[in-house]
Amino acid sequence: MSGSKRKTVLLPQVGLKVKDKLYLEGQVLNLKTKHLTVRHKDSFWKNMKMLYRFYAPKSTKLESITIDLDGEKHQLFLDRKGFFRSNFAINNHSSFSPQSIRYFQPDEQEIYVSGVSQNDIFDFSNCETGVISDIDDTVLVTYATNALRRIPNILSRNAYKRKEVQYMRELYSIMRDTGCAFFYVSNSEMNLYLLIKLFLQHNGFPLGPIYLKEYKRLKHLIKKSKKQGVMKYAHKFERITFLLQAEPQMKFVLIGDSGQQDPFIYYRVAIRYPDRIKGIIIRNFNRDDNRLNFYKKKLEEIGVPFMFYQNMKEATEEVCELFGLDYETTLSSF
Repeated sequence: MSGSKRKTVLLPQVGLKVKDKLYLEGQVLNLKTKHLTVRHKDSFWKNMKMLYRFYAPKSTKLESITIDLDGEKHQLFLDRKGFFRSNFAINNHSSFSPQSIRYFQPDEQEIYVSGVSQNDIFDFSNCETGVISDIDDTVLVTYATNALRRIPNILSRNAYKRKEVQYMRELYSIMRDTGCAFFYVSNSEMNLYLLIKLFLQHNGFPLGPIYLKEYKRLKHLIKKSKKQGVMKYAHKFERITFLLQAEPQMKFVLIGDSGQQDPFIYYRVAIRYPDRIKGIIIRNFNRDDNRLNFYKKKLEEIGVPFMFYQNMKEATEEVCELFGLDYETTLSSF
């Protein structure tokens, strides 16, 4: 496929299969497919150009598209930014495969699904524990609370050159080896999906659905949101609640950082669903001890462990206790 002309592209495609149901969401864009290829050696200027394309994509004029699930077709309605969210019964598709899903425009031209997103439909039917993780400053260093550092960081470093938060990969590998499913829920905008997915792959983090906020235009990248307080983080609460409802067989560990509203959001989730939350782990990088101790005390009253650390290697002992692992053996992983 030639990458020099604009194509109707689906990016991302985020899917979760739960028994006989498929939950699916995605974004339809008009992009040159060459902008979907990122290499480690890409220059600063190429990274800048690519990000510009993702923050200034040509809007789709489509109001709907068609999804083909093993020959069964459904209409998907798009919002003004090309986003859709839907679910489908797939009880008659015993041989269902994510690779069999195809998307078509109203004129029956097939929509290109980016390779980085093609297999992003996950089935965690055999998992009893799920990890719901933040991304910004939890696994990926982003300086999310400091726009003067965040924006240059986004512009100057591609997915292969971004810094990971120390010890998080090792901690997540321990959890993955116990059979945990992983879900990523972030307030980062969907423009950064490609960067985030490639970063997780490149650095060996466990893969899972990545739920991001709606696309931003370039002018909104530095413009302060009009939403105040916790309303700015409603997306994260809603997506976590969705996962708890979609995966009723699981108990969840919630992992985030103290830089934004993760502690408060996770506290609200745990108060509402105390029997579903196995534990909460916070990276306390800005030393917000007073606030975190308040949540810890409140959640201990309802039996939900709340842990916070400045150095995430220090979390190993309590994580071992949470998952029934031998501490000395596990410590050798770091």
